[in-house]
Amino acid sequence: MPKSPNIARMGHFDVEDQRAFYADLTASFYELLGDRFESLQDFKDDFSAFRSDLNDYRATLERILADIAPGLGLTWRDFTWIKENRWKCCVVCGRFYLDYTNGKSYTCYLDEYLRFSLASRRFIDNVDYRGKSKSMCAAKYTAWKKRGRTGPVNFILFTKGEFR
Repeated sequence: MPKSPNIARMGHFDVEDQRAFYADLTASFYELLGDRFESLQDFKDDFSAFRSDLNDYRATLERILADIAPGLGLTWRDFTWIKENRWKCCVVCGRFYLDYTNGKSYTCYLDEYLRFSLASRRFIDNVDYRGKSKSMCAAKYTAWKKRGRTGPVNFILFTKGEFR
């Protein structure tokens, strides 16, 4: 099982900043490879073919990192863990995402999950009690599990702050 990557230059990022960074990184790879894939294996094969020319891959990754995180000094050496096995398919929305956790995630982090509190008239932080960033797909998946795993996962509805 792959371990979670530990990037020293990103140590000062909080959980939400990490989620946003990896969402931008995933979107950048989507722009490069496209979204025309029928299955996760097709995407992994195309990524593997793209990664086979290491000089081109490293130069492209350097350019992406300079675009999404300028001034941090991140290089391709910080992201040697990005391989085909790190790409997953979200069980809720079906999009492909780069798994930067310990490899056991089922849902993507691409859509942020925000709740608005009517009592305090402000948005509630989207970090849970374990220090992990919540996403819309993760909230739907959790609601699906609480409901007894009945019905399709992607049809969980949110109304008045409750799951239906």
